[in-house]
Amino acid sequence: MARLLGGRPITTEEQVKNDRHNPFVAAAVVAVLLVFIYLFTQVYQVVGLPSPEALADKAGLELNHVFDEDHNVDCDLTISFNRDRNYKNDDERLVFFCIVTLAFLCVYFLPLSYKREAIVFWFMVAVVILYGPHAAGGLLFAHLMVYLVFHPTNKKAFFVSMIACGLGIIAFSGDNYFNPKTFIPWLFLPVAYQYGLRPILLGKAKAASVCRTIAAQSSILIVFIGASIEGFSGYEWKVPLGVFLFFWHWQRVILYHVDYKDGHVPKDLPVSHYLSIFLNPAMIPSWTWSAYIGQGYAYISNNFLCQDKNRLVMAGLKIWGFSMLYLVFDRWFIYNLVDYLNDTFDFKLYTHIKSMVRHHVRGREMSTPTVLFTCIIDQSRWMLLWASVVHFKVGLWRIFGYNVDPHFNKPWLATNLANFWSRYAFHFRAFLVGAFYYPIFLRFFKKHLQIRVFVATMAAACVGNMIWGHMSENLYYEGLEWENILDYLPRWPYFLLLGLGISLVQVYLLRKKRNRKPWTWGWRILTDILAAYVTIQFYCLIHIYGRPVPGGSVWEYTRLLLIGLGIHLPS
Repeated sequence: MARLLGGRPITTEEQVKNDRHNPFVAAAVVAVLLVFIYLFTQVYQVVGLPSPEALADKAGLELNHVFDEDHNVDCDLTISFNRDRNYKNDDERLVFFCIVTLAFLCVYFLPLSYKREAIVFWFMVAVVILYGPHAAGGLLFAHLMVYLVFHPTNKKAFFVSMIACGLGIIAFSGDNYFNPKTFIPWLFLPVAYQYGLRPILLGKAKAASVCRTIAAQSSILIVFIGASIEGFSGYEWKVPLGVFLFFWHWQRVILYHVDYKDGHVPKDLPVSHYLSIFLNPAMIPSWTWSAYIGQGYAYISNNFLCQDKNRLVMAGLKIWGFSMLYLVFDRWFIYNLVDYLNDTFDFKLYTHIKSMVRHHVRGREMSTPTVLFTCIIDQSRWMLLWASVVHFKVGLWRIFGYNVDPHFNKPWLATNLANFWSRYAFHFRAFLVGAFYYPIFLRFFKKHLQIRVFVATMAAACVGNMIWGHMSENLYYEGLEWENILDYLPRWPYFLLLGLGISLVQVYLLRKKRNRKPWTWGWRILTDILAAYVTIQFYCLIHIYGRPVPGGSVWEYTRLLLIGLGIHLPS
């Protein structure tokens, strides 16, 4: 199967050749991490340095919306789901940055055979410290269960099942580790796996295929089954924190399954190599944000030390520079831009589309410029906010030696919606293509290419994007309740219009041959500018449907979208 994320297989000899040490490069990484620690934690108080806010004041910079009450930078790089809150956000970030420093030094200087294991080790250290042993046990338990389903022929599978048994006790038993009623049932897990699941189901091709599909889709199945049970019976289904953290790896597990079916995953893959695909410190900050970065076995394996590691590290530092810039200045830029525009022009602008939609539903008159500019400003705000975190994550993958692609690739240069979607959400689009587009494209309408492309694109950009990409995440955020599914359904026009837009563009590009590369200098560059604006404005406008409010309706959202197009209809 063709893949957007791949790369050629890399040999051990090539990796050893690319594993050359440069102390100055390592020192540069540590120096940049120290800057992150200074800006986004309270360590300045310990070492007696002026706070970042005091430093900005001394330099004569008036930076509103930048600093918090602790006088350091208000940061979106957070540790999600720490329900016990043993630490403050700044303390959690300090712990995380220190562990990243230690992990980097180990991965950079250790021999090749220990690098990936070191990444997994420091990831687990971070999870134990930040989330506790129960969460660490639950996350590892869930991944080992998936591993056992995919790799039953591994010689150490039974031993792995025994480890999973112990981790299950830690994850699900609370503090009652030694209560016989708690741990005795778990002792049957290795036996049931070795003498039941392994020979009876996983030993037969068709049954094993079904089991792998269930394992890959387990997160989605659990949240929808849990929400359905809650809706029909009122019983609230709760899952341990570690298993909940595993849920956010579901896209990565699905693409692991795709790679497995395509023959890219060795059947006897060591468990440590499996875990290195999923358990990377780059997953920890803002856990839910673009959790699909670095997805699939082939992509990660083929891009580990695929070039000189110092080039990869310096590329990581470069993208960290953009991350730091966005983390510090994103709110300052957007809020000051909105204030300036509201003071300059005679129409009202909002920072958030949802605020505009709420006021529209309540009866406030909206102008066409208000709708158009608010939609673009809100999506620019979101992109800067999102880019600040995902750039940090991509940079972290790179300093660990993985040539991971950026999530954003100059989306403002896109002259059509299909190209925009690729540039704007590269890793997420790759997931949709691998999990939905190609399975449909390779099976249906084989004699009708245009229909084939249209249907496959709609399956990915509309159905897959809505149900697997967003509705399931809403259940993770809000809880396994049927009401949360119903609350998300009013957003369907957004996914329909996005899917239709991308699908029709794909069909159009099939029929029309290009005789010119976009952004080639000449008078026709004006058409590129117009096409880029129309593409971006369309994408921003349809987000009106993605921001429903109490009392709103599809008709009200449609009226607001039409106002953006200059068409005013009565309510």
